[in-house]
Amino acid sequence: MDIQKKDLGQGISQISITLEPADYAKKFDQELQKVAGKAAIKGFRKGKCQHQLLGKCMVLLYLQT
Repeated sequence: MDIQKKDLGQGISQISITLEPADYAKKFDQELQKVAGKAAIKGFRKGKCQHQLLGKCMVLLYLQT
């Protein structure tokens, strides 16, 4: 994770945060496991869909909001 703060003057600052996949991958996988047990995806039995497919669905739903 890289955090940079740039002062723009008059009490205004710009903060840039860069995340690497290693920073969030473990937590994402843990949450994916929780959701996978409850997920109902068309074409799969409840809780039995592939984790990669479920991850893509979660990202698409997040981007729509």
